[in-house]
Amino acid sequence: EQCDPYIYFNRIRPYLNGWKNNPAMPDGLIYDGVARFEGKPQALRGQTGSQSSIVPTMDALFQVVHSGDELRDFLLELHQYRPRLH
Repeated sequence: EQCDPYIYFNRIRPYLNGWKNNPAMPDGLIYDGVARFEGKPQALRGQTGSQSSIVPTMDALFQVVHSGDELRDFLLELHQYRPRLH
């Protein structure tokens, strides 16, 4: 509640949205000093609750099977963002 909406929308939110499919950065963003990216641009997704390990856990618990659609593809892509042991 102490953050000015203009500051949040224009200076903070762009970093939360990520760079994948972002027309302002079609090639992604170079993360200077991150050795594993080897200076190559990265197109990473922004934060989403679907990156949580709880989503696939609940799917497994309730035996939810996703059909081959855009949502399933999106969820599978987010799997790359979770810690390996999850």
